[in-house]
Amino acid sequence: MGMGKLARNKALAGNISLVVFLAFLFTVTFGAAFAPPDAYAAGYTYKTNQALPGNGKGFTGTYTTTAGGISVKLNPLSGEDFSVIDLYLSTTGSMAGKIGKMVYQGVYNNVYTWTYAWLTVYDEIYLLVYKNNAVYESVLLDVRDPVPDGGGGGGGGGGGQQTGTTTATTGAGTVTATNTAATLNVDAAAVDKAIADPGLAEVKIAIPENLARAENTVTVPAATLQKAFEAGKPVVAAAAGVELKLPAGAVDLAAMARDGATVFIKINRVDPAGAAGTGTFKVLGSVFRIEIQVARDGQSKGKIESFSKPVTLAIPYSGVDLKGVPEDRLSVSRYNEAAGRWDNLGGTVDSQNRVVTVSRDSLSLYALTERPPKTFADIAGHWAKADIELMADKGIVKGVSDSAFDPDRVITRAEFTTLVVRSLNLADDKAAAARFSDVAASDWFAGPVGAAAKAGLAAGYGDGTFRPGSSITREEMAAVVARAMAAGSLTGQQVDEQLSAFNDAGTISSWAREAVAGAAKAGVVRGRPGGNFDPRANATRAEGAVMLKNMLKVTGKL
Repeated sequence: MGMGKLARNKALAGNISLVVFLAFLFTVTFGAAFAPPDAYAAGYTYKTNQALPGNGKGFTGTYTTTAGGISVKLNPLSGEDFSVIDLYLSTTGSMAGKIGKMVYQGVYNNVYTWTYAWLTVYDEIYLLVYKNNAVYESVLLDVRDPVPDGGGGGGGGGGGQQTGTTTATTGAGTVTATNTAATLNVDAAAVDKAIADPGLAEVKIAIPENLARAENTVTVPAATLQKAFEAGKPVVAAAAGVELKLPAGAVDLAAMARDGATVFIKINRVDPAGAAGTGTFKVLGSVFRIEIQVARDGQSKGKIESFSKPVTLAIPYSGVDLKGVPEDRLSVSRYNEAAGRWDNLGGTVDSQNRVVTVSRDSLSLYALTERPPKTFADIAGHWAKADIELMADKGIVKGVSDSAFDPDRVITRAEFTTLVVRSLNLADDKAAAARFSDVAASDWFAGPVGAAAKAGLAAGYGDGTFRPGSSITREEMAAVVARAMAAGSLTGQQVDEQLSAFNDAGTISSWAREAVAGAAKAGVVRGRPGGNFDPRANATRAEGAVMLKNMLKVTGKL
């Protein structure tokens, strides 16, 4: 295959570094990603409507390659619906060598079409047909003829291949990838153009999957990020399949922007053995350390460790050995380095894109995990058994012991506040709890109480106390949940209509009526047997678990 094949093999061995100038992947929500033309265009003959090799798995097809990417068309022989599969490109014939996922374009006359918008430096790659969480078929593709040994036409293009360096002069950004690290240095002007585009709902800054390494850094001026936030546009940093979405207002970078600071968003794979920890969580796939650092004039100015608005973290499970764990039992866990344990954060499973997303107020070490099914001996036959088990499985509620939940025991204000904070994945904040005279920093509930107070979910009393050990009433619990849901305001008539379902509506405190009505309208709170709401009755542990489960389900977080 000549010099072209030699360059490819060096790249596979990781003995050369790749420097690729490429455009940002500016992504409209649910839109297509735009990639630059292939730097290896000069000197190659691309394939058009090449037949896929025989595979014996019930489909025929063709593939076409150009300087801009690859398109694949499959024609099922058996009438099978191939829209339920995914296609990937791989350098090894397995998911371990995955380059990237092809984008499904649709079906026409029973021909299914996918595209991949960035052609790699390889002459041969594998097409992986992925179905039911496994590789259905692996097909070797001859992507293009190599450049002649002498470099052929194209001048500098041929020289680039011989040196192992690939360049594409887009002027939008630079990715530098070595054997262990990849860095994207962004072009502020390109981002400014995307920010000004009214058709873009968000700006995505990504290191292409084929260039992602163990250590990945997106380097962007603080002024550029601040400009995006001021325009109301979230910024998504992505590498190695992981996405970190920073919403507008998540952090105020105005002062850093004025100082000319630079922000470094890091998405690094960590050896799982270094985060073994304790607990019952089964860690699946890679462990990722996500952090944001700031520097000015080459000197570190520290890290951005907390956010005023939750950021969204998406971790992929495509290609991950789930070890028999069902998709709907996947979650995200945070490694608590100080305590040496994994803390389950729950998460939302997106089976279509094969990622698990979770909201966070801070950054740390994260991994996909599964928590074994949890049950308790004393909830057998209980009306709330299924909901208690679900919330325990998500790591939100815990038993009074390994075998007992004590479902009908009264729940305290501190206990329920802790459950709310876990449900919303809020970061503990002991400092914010100092506003209450009866909450000490050493109390086990100080962090959750402070987090809830800071988020405006839980309030104390007029005398400056929180009364953490006091029982929480049903109307107080409904008020907290209504705040957590950010339930919209109701008119007086709407409040009366909702509360009319309860025989004792007239006993609900005036301050709690709208909150109870809003929570009832959303289906989060219900009456007790007999038709009463019992607003001032002490709520039980079972009722707290069920109410929060309903809240998470209604808000799409469960």
